[in-house]
Amino acid sequence: MWALLPIFFILGSVRHASGKGIGPGNHGKPGRHGWKYQHNAIVTNGTTLAHQYNLRWCPGLNVGLGKRGQLYAKVPGRVVVTCEKTEFDPENNWVKKWYPNRVGVMYKKYFNVIPDPQHNNFKLVDKI
Repeated sequence: MWALLPIFFILGSVRHASGKGIGPGNHGKPGRHGWKYQHNAIVTNGTTLAHQYNLRWCPGLNVGLGKRGQLYAKVPGRVVVTCEKTEFDPENNWVKKWYPNRVGVMYKKYFNVIPDPQHNNFKLVDKI
């Protein structure tokens, strides 16, 4: 009679974990936010320069601001990170949201992309 019963009825069933859970020390994908390219790096257009939760870094020359605070290069060139003095308009909604109690001058980091110089190898075709 015991030979006819399946083995899990005799020994009992065993439950195993289905996957690794997200606990206090595991927060999914680490390292998504922050600088992706440092000062003096060479990038192409559309390259993501930085991800940020709130606007810590501002877009400068040839840099765009995407969704969720993403900074990206608009032209191919070299990355230049500068610290510049800024005066925000206190009536701006963005300034009211992120800097409600700040008045006057602030220093912010700006990401800039300096385009690559064009080549100087031109051939004169016709003279007018």
